Amino acid sequence: MAKNAESINSNNQENKEKLETIKNVVQKEAIDTKLILDSIPIGVCITDQQGVLINVNIAFSKLFGYTKEELIGQPFTILLPERNRQSFSYLHKKWKGQLYEQRGNWRMINKDGDEFTVLSNASFQQDEQTGQYQQFTFLVDTKDQEQSHLELQSTIDLLYQRLEIQDHAHQQDEHDLKNNVGSMVNIADILLNRKPTQEQERWLRMLMQVGTKTMHMLKASSDYARMEKESYAPEISKFSFAETMQEVISNLQEIANRKSASFSFAYNGKATSLEHIAITLEADRYYMEELLRFLLQNALEASPDHAEITIEVEKEEAFVLKFHNQGIIPSDIQSHFFEKYVSSGKNQGSGLGTYLAKLIVELHGGTITYRTSEKAGTTIFIHLPRQVVVD
Repeated sequence: MAKNAESINSNNQENKEKLETIKNVVQKEAIDTKLILDSIPIGVCITDQQGVLINVNIAFSKLFGYTKEELIGQPFTILLPERNRQSFSYLHKKWKGQLYEQRGNWRMINKDGDEFTVLSNASFQQDEQTGQYQQFTFLVDTKDQEQSHLELQSTIDLLYQRLEIQDHAHQQDEHDLKNNVGSMVNIADILLNRKPTQEQERWLRMLMQVGTKTMHMLKASSDYARMEKESYAPEISKFSFAETMQEVISNLQEIANRKSASFSFAYNGKATSLEHIAITLEADRYYMEELLRFLLQNALEASPDHAEITIEVEKEEAFVLKFHNQGIIPSDIQSHFFEKYVSSGKNQGSGLGTYLAKLIVELHGGTITYRTSEKAGTTIFIHLPRQVVVD
């Protein structure tokens, strides 16, 4: 038994990582949750933030002797002996919002009133639309402790393997799509060398631009997914901060012109021009450029017309960037500003800009925060490790 307990503990961290992947895919991917749950041979239930059952699988219903319809909408505590309900509710509140509850054994009660013990492994997830927490719980009967652990372990492994297969399929689809778009860009490039008419050349160049941008978007989509799983390896190179910033500003010039906005710069507390900020960075250039684009575009869109966007750069103990605009972050999104799909008062946009900016900053070992008020406007603060700057 001691050896078995040691085995359970040694696999705990690996199970946490697998459960994180499983719950993220169930939450984010367009897949049939019921089909996945009912294919699992052990009991699985999903409860809401108040501990009310919102989904169960066939094995869970069979374990407790209820139909699915009898369980949905009921508090999870109806499955506990009455003497344990108060302590369980206390622990549920204590654990809520953490990634994982403690693994352990729980006394349960079935529809006939018979008590039995289960081995559980639970994790919380946050619904991206409502912000509410849900809990995934895996349960197996412990009549045979070792067999129960093997069932739980094999179920986690099996489900994780299925999701890995699905992920490989997605990667292959993405690879094929990138190849097709790449072929389109190459054909356009070849035709440009065949002395096209002026009108044909204009369309071919537009085709190349759209195709190239699409390829970058496909790659970025895959990279951001890996960043979320902390499995993306940044492509480090040396590049000029000023040149990269100027390229971003040029690409956003249409928005700036439409709003009659202007840009100003400061370096270590002194006003200056962009070309005089002679800093070389050593980081993932593509995603640092994306970071600057996200934050500048957000500042432009949030600012009133005829406003000035200020970018301050500091290079001392850390590399610090400050983006200031005269707009304010609406109170209804302030606590969720760096979360997914958060947007307010915009006709366009995915609500992903600040979330992806946070991913990029954290990829480089930094932090991102903000300060906002009606009087002072909004400032985004980025602190990156000093080593991203080449002396």
